[in-house]
Amino acid sequence: MPDDWLAASANRRPPLRVSSPAPSAPASAASNADSKRPADANSYVPAGSPTGFYGHVRDAIRTNRARREVYARASEGASLPLSQKLITLEHLVLPLAAWFDRAASEFNKRGIPVVQADFVPMSGLLPPETPPRHRHRASDEEARRLDGWLTDYRDAAEAAIKGRDFGKVAELSVTLLERIEQLEERSDSHFAMTKHLVESVGFAAVHGVQSHAATHGDADDLIARFLRVQAFGLTGAPSMDREAQRLHERGIGILVNDLPDIPLRAAWAQLQRAAGRE
Repeated sequence: MPDDWLAASANRRPPLRVSSPAPSAPASAASNADSKRPADANSYVPAGSPTGFYGHVRDAIRTNRARREVYARASEGASLPLSQKLITLEHLVLPLAAWFDRAASEFNKRGIPVVQADFVPMSGLLPPETPPRHRHRASDEEARRLDGWLTDYRDAAEAAIKGRDFGKVAELSVTLLERIEQLEERSDSHFAMTKHLVESVGFAAVHGVQSHAATHGDADDLIARFLRVQAFGLTGAPSMDREAQRLHERGIGILVNDLPDIPLRAAWAQLQRAAGRE
């Protein structure tokens, strides 16, 4: 795949048309039927246990506080700056998380889990003692390549968000996730936080397609704002991963062990099946 893989002129397969029609476009009878289907937490793909934004961040703080001491002992204190940075950033996000949960509450009361279903529980994590699979640091050149991909991704995602094409945001996220995983294999290094946030944006975008249909577009502005906030969080993710890689060299799996799996690929595949595009 070429380096300009996110550009509209890139030589890649045509984009999948999975998002609902824009409000200005005439909706088909099938689209209208889909929009009238009941939408609750169980109908979102894949079905899971919604925690909400605030609850997710609060649980993450508790988890990282408990693991901070484990990593500090293993690293003789070298992990403490990264642990503290992570916990501080999570505390700063709490008021924003509470705002989004309040803004989405009216939709949630109608059984439409806007924002609420976009987070997965902090369960099933690897034990903090688990050594990382990759134990090297990426080169400066590899890090610059990733920064370039992220810039292209944010630009393309912003254009899609502006057009309320949430399906396109999900597709871009899946594609970028695959590129990052290829980079991890080549460099024998982890970019766990970067991957986690890309998965989070894509997962919310998949649900955004469904919420657009379920709310007849009423939730679009909130979904767009939420996706922009999450994409902005990617700005500092690679630097955190680079800090973590120094600890991975010592067999300490910070970040790698501390982030829950987000089933973006499963959600994207199910959305494609629902759209008859697989």
